[in-house]
Order: sequence, then structure tokens, then C-alpha cells
Amino acid sequence: GIYSFQRNYRGLWYLQKVHDQFFEQFPHKLYIPHLDQPISRKQFHEVFRQTSTPVVMKFEHLRNLGVLTRGWTIKELRERFPYQPKPGAKKLAYHAKAGLAPDAQLDLGPALYELEQNNKLSRGAKGTTLRNFPRNLMIKPKYLSLLDATFPPFLPRSQFQVPTLWMGTTTADTKLHHDCCDNFVMMIAGTKRWTIAPPSETHELKPVSCTGKHQSLCWSSVKYPNDPNMSQRDRSIMDKLQYI
Repeated sequence: GIYSFQRNYRGLWYLQKVHDQFFEQFPHKLYIPHLDQPISRKQFHEVFRQTSTPVVMKFEHLRNLGVLTRGWTIKELRERFPYQPKPGAKKLAYHAKAGLAPDAQLDLGPALYELEQNNKLSRGAKGTTLRNFPRNLMIKPKYLSLLDATFPPFLPRSQFQVPTLWMGTTTADTKLHHDCCDNFVMMIAGTKRWTIAPPSETHELKPVSCTGKHQSLCWSSVKYPNDPNMSQRDRSIMDKLQYI
């Protein structure tokens, strides 16, 4: 039941108490630093990464840290991956591991067309990962160059898992969850709204299910924190949280 999920979740991370103490001292709602000057990688690691402290930075300061991935518009991406649908042609579907096949080619043309039309996400048969545009599409690192994307400079490349590509229209969302591993997200095009809570808020968000090999992908009891029509219970939880 729920208790066993909560018990397993608490036992996953030995740093939970450390983060509880830190975020009690520096609550996110009251203390989100804005950085208006360059910072070295060493300073960034010690001050922000090691303490999981959010920070608002100017884009040029990210360049100073060695983040070199370029931004795109949908129009520019469409030019790089040209595609025009043919009447009666079957839509190309993407599944999670398609980009890892020996003969895989990264053809984003059909997906970009779907995005340009702002089409809703459509799914394949139940139990499959087929989608009309990539959601958690694992791709070979060599394909990052097609998007002018580079690995972030903060960790050795050997410590990264296989890159994954996500696309979404204005209707796309993901339920509130704790991932199985740390994330480094690079927006290639468009914008995305995040709701982030520190590890100390595990006690309030109380996962209702955990999946994966080590039960480390955990889904929160509050599914959609930005839902204007959320239940009174969920609203009372969100009002307590130190989230950004």
C-alpha cells in the first residue's frame, strides 16, 4: 500500500536529513538568489550544485560556465529536418528506444510538423511507448550534434546516461514526480514551465507509487501542481510547500 511506498522512498536517499536541515535554514520561497555576475565552475559547484540550491542566472553567465548548446526556433528546426505530409500516408510514430537501434536515423521532421500544428499527443496501443512526437526518446550521443547540443561541462561525460529527447505542444505535461537520477535539461526550442520542490518536501508530497529497477521513479500524491481546479486537499499541500 501507500505506507510501503513511502517507507521505500525514505530509504532510497541517505542525504534526506541533510537536505531537510538545509532547506529549513534556506526555504526556497524566501531565498532564491539572482546572480548578476560571472561565476567560476568551482564556485557554481560548491555554492549551488552541492547544496541543490536554485539560482536565477543570466544566459551569458551560463555561457561563461561552458554551456554551449544553441537555441533554435521551430522554423529553423523544420529547415534542418524538412518534411511535408503526403495525403493518406501513415504517420511516423516514435518509441522510447528507437534512436538506439543499429540503423537508427534521427528524423525529427514528422514530429516538428506535429509541433508546428500544435497537435495533441497521441499514443499507440496500450503498453507501448509509441507517440506522434518524441517523449523520452533515447538517442545516440552522436545525434546531439544535429541539434548543436553538447554535454554540460559540470561532470565527466562517462557519468551521463543515454541522452533523451522530449517534445511537447502547449497541451503537453508530466505529472509531478521524483526521477530515478539527476537531470540536466537543455531547452533546444520553446519554453517549459517547471514546478520544483526540494527533497525535504518528500514528507508532504508522499509518493503514491514508485517504479523502476530500484523503485526510484516516484509519483507524487499531487499530480498536477499548476492545475487551477485542483482539489482542496492538493491545494492545502501546495500551500505548505517550499517550491519554485
